[in-house]
Amino acid sequence: MKNNKNQQNATDIPKIDAKQQSAIDSLALGLTVTAAAAAAGVARETVSGWANHDDNFIVALSERRVEVWEVATDKLRNATATAADTVLELLEHDDANIRLKAAALIFSQASGTKPEKLTAGELRRRARFEDIW
Repeated sequence: MKNNKNQQNATDIPKIDAKQQSAIDSLALGLTVTAAAAAAGVARETVSGWANHDDNFIVALSERRVEVWEVATDKLRNATATAADTVLELLEHDDANIRLKAAALIFSQASGTKPEKLTAGELRRRARFEDIW
């Protein structure tokens, strides 16, 4: 029999049950521990225990939070063109106050930092620098 270090036993795979997954989904969406416990059908103390002491739960929650963040960020990024069009339309509004606010918003955003094209090496260097700080 071959001993393959890269092969994982089924018992080595982290296990998250349905109640834990329900709590993870709720917490990742910003619900309180109490609300997550209610959604999962368990006591608040159970969810608190998972979140503070269960390594599999902690890792799964962290991964789910990243997923939720990425989805939200993508939605916002995709909406920027529509938002910009809306602000530009407001420059033509009948109300002078609304036109002024739209113009001020455009000026404030236009003076922001422009994204740079960076090489992979530069990105890695900056990431290491930010980790230090």
